[in-house]
Amino acid sequence: MAFTVPPGLEKFTFTGVAEAGGRPEWLPQPTSEINTVNVFVFDKVNQKILLPWSKEGFGAGRLIPFVAPFNPGDDPFQVAKEVVEVQTGGGVQALDFHDAGGFHVVIDGSESVIFAKAVAVHSYQGEPIETTGFKPEWFRSPTPTAASASLPPLPEDKMFEDEKYWYKHFFEGRTTIGRVDFSAPAKPEDVVGSLEKYWFGFV
Repeated sequence: MAFTVPPGLEKFTFTGVAEAGGRPEWLPQPTSEINTVNVFVFDKVNQKILLPWSKEGFGAGRLIPFVAPFNPGDDPFQVAKEVVEVQTGGGVQALDFHDAGGFHVVIDGSESVIFAKAVAVHSYQGEPIETTGFKPEWFRSPTPTAASASLPPLPEDKMFEDEKYWYKHFFEGRTTIGRVDFSAPAKPEDVVGSLEKYWFGFV
């Protein structure tokens, strides 16, 4: 089936549409780009995922991935390794890294688009330690094992609104890249406003 790739995602090759919705038109495409690495520590054997609560700064009060900026020429997997170690208080060492797609984020009124490269970590050692900025916590996947059944589910109301569409396919082992458009935040600390339009494609 033919489909149209959103502006900004033309460099990727898609095999199909995973999710799409929202208003008819995309926001204007910003001319500059900010790159981040978003890391998801997912224990596939025990079907549990480690994510940090942000206590200050970016996404304060939300459950977010392990996030760090990176520049052209940087190794995103090395950045991923470092951010997991720092944001788990040195308690968790990531041992493997997998490309898990990403998010092309446009916020109304912003001069820059954010491209968040998603990195999955399936092998690790250690347990997280709370820091002044982050409180890492384990959550069960939608298909928990006996080892993870007692853990809480991901709290969608405490995450960024677009992430539920991405997680759905991530837990199924499928890779998606998407564009998400948000309204401007009511307050700077909110980072984004409401989700206005989204599209995720399989790669």
